[in-house]
Amino acid sequence: MAAAEGGEARSPSPEEQKKETVRTKFPETWIWNLVTVGNGGSASIQKTVPDTITKWAASAFCVSPTGFGVSPNTRLIAFQPFFVSLTMPYSVIRGEVFTLKATVFNYLSQCIMVKVTLASSDQYTFRNCEGCQYSICVCGEESRTFSWIVTPTALGDVSLRVRAEALRNRTLCGNSVATVPEVGRIDTVIDTLLVEAEGIPQMESFNALLCPANGPVEKKISLMLPKTFVAGSAKASISVLGDLMGRALQNLDKLLAMPYGCGEQNMLLFAPNIFILNYLKSSGQLTDAILEKAKRFLESGYQRQLNYKHDDGSYSAFGNSDPSGNTWSVTYRKANDVVTTGDRPRLHNILVPSSSSLLSSIAAIHRAQLSSGAAMCCTSLLFFREQ
Repeated sequence: MAAAEGGEARSPSPEEQKKETVRTKFPETWIWNLVTVGNGGSASIQKTVPDTITKWAASAFCVSPTGFGVSPNTRLIAFQPFFVSLTMPYSVIRGEVFTLKATVFNYLSQCIMVKVTLASSDQYTFRNCEGCQYSICVCGEESRTFSWIVTPTALGDVSLRVRAEALRNRTLCGNSVATVPEVGRIDTVIDTLLVEAEGIPQMESFNALLCPANGPVEKKISLMLPKTFVAGSAKASISVLGDLMGRALQNLDKLLAMPYGCGEQNMLLFAPNIFILNYLKSSGQLTDAILEKAKRFLESGYQRQLNYKHDDGSYSAFGNSDPSGNTWSVTYRKANDVVTTGDRPRLHNILVPSSSSLLSSIAAIHRAQLSSGAAMCCTSLLFFREQ
């Protein structure tokens, strides 16, 4: 509010309001919209340009029953001849001292006298840097940088407000009197700094299994804070999941992997795909897209594993390059064959190993049987899982 004669408050005039530009929105990306285009072939949308002084690049693509179209790129420049830009870290620790820099740019043809101020706040303290001046002449096509030593005192998002004003006076700037922009005489930037708590983060979880089969159920949990903790850093969150395995198996489909490498590496990447598919199927999370992805991985891994098969039906890390097959490689390989075959109804016949392939590898295990009978135990397990 501005003061009128007699001490009464009055609202600033529209001309006075235009003198100051307050900029608060600085997104990295701006528009990502789906727009329906009618039979006319065009559509119009209205957007407010963000406060970033930059050049925006835009393009569009259109999908219709007749085809796919891509527009040429176009550009929009958001600009003002006199503005201030802040330079600061993304985040700091509470109590950490850092330097906030404000750079004033003058793209006018004349010189201006600029005064830059950092607003006071209960979220931080600051002091001027030694020997710094905050009222200075900035001539056309030039810039000047101003600095403050800032110490955050609050946690979370802390707002920093810097104001750059072109002063109205008769002070000489260079060889001429300082001028004043007709529009945007005052540029104010409000930017956000993330302030994190000092110390080492500690987290404690409380879990409860609720079965509301016969109506709503309640569970009371007492949140006890430790005797010593950083003031203001305590926070709590709650989540409810309808899956018994909870967060442990969220985004499980992201663990699907394309098998590669030697025979041992290939199998270590191949086998988890089977178990992941089984869980996703039984929990109702298996989609067609995930199934197709897993099928592609399994088929590739299975065919690759056949490259490491010896003529006697055994397997090793490098196939016929090795002098003989490896008992553990053969057993692990056939165990996965059996799991895949046994889970045939659930995996929609993704892989069905041939009986001859199974029997040839089992025969190789028999030939390599140890006197202790260890290999025979593996063979018995294979026959039991296949039934």
